[in-house]
Amino acid sequence: MDSSPQPPTYLSQPPALDWVRYPDPACWVEDHPLVFRAENQLFCFNVVHLSHHSHRFRDLVNTCPPGGSRGTDTDPVFLEGLSASALASFIHWFFHDSCDETGVRKVDKEFLIDILTVLRYWDIEKGEEFVRAGFDSIDLSLQPSQQLELARCFKIREFIGPALRSLILSPISPLKFGDIKQMSRKVFVVIAKARDALIYERSQRAFNPPPISNIQACDRHIYCATHWAKGWWEEVARRLLDLSAPVAVGEELSCVQSATFSGVSPACKDAILQLMILQNYFGRGEKILKAAEEGIRK
Repeated sequence: MDSSPQPPTYLSQPPALDWVRYPDPACWVEDHPLVFRAENQLFCFNVVHLSHHSHRFRDLVNTCPPGGSRGTDTDPVFLEGLSASALASFIHWFFHDSCDETGVRKVDKEFLIDILTVLRYWDIEKGEEFVRAGFDSIDLSLQPSQQLELARCFKIREFIGPALRSLILSPISPLKFGDIKQMSRKVFVVIAKARDALIYERSQRAFNPPPISNIQACDRHIYCATHWAKGWWEEVARRLLDLSAPVAVGEELSCVQSATFSGVSPACKDAILQLMILQNYFGRGEKILKAAEEGIRK
């Protein structure tokens, strides 16, 4: 097989400049097109409107003086690090507002990521709200690791918390290689440390149940204390220690409330629950997750 470099393929045949146009033909200025190269493809489009939105793009255009060879099909402007698919999606969105011939907006995960990539590449603020809204409006079917890396790369803060929690709290064995491969070293270390801290905190709570106070309204408190310890281990501690189906952070108190604690009087159970709420007994878990989120955002 011939391994020699292949010439660029053309999305339009230069010097034809009608491969992509503004929705309004009146905005098309025939004397300001340039030819760009992304990977092994050439793109020819008008640069005037885009120059208004990006100083980086404008500086790039200024390296192509009128009448020179740079920015032509024989000497295209090479966009290092930018994929052809990302640039194609961006051009389609920027010039056509991502609508098909029927006027229906077409968005999917890859399309939105492509647009975000080019927006960041040329430091363009215009369009980020559209992309964020797009992520909210479609079923992304993203793995938590993909969502977290997307949030980190493009600073979509609202994605970080849910994705990070899902990875930290997911059962250890199903954390697939694909998840790990998606993560940066920093993210992996943050998740590992948060998991260790959370497991330690859960074990402390599981093996040290809150003491049940002597309630005057209870006439059989001596029995309640025994049954409380037994019920805590059988109905609460085992769930807190179960790494195959971990209790979600924030749901620990509900786990206690739903336990039957057979043999414990309603007065005693209610008193200890009120004390746990007052002391924010399981609050350390939430602090661990928030610290992990801050670590990812730095």
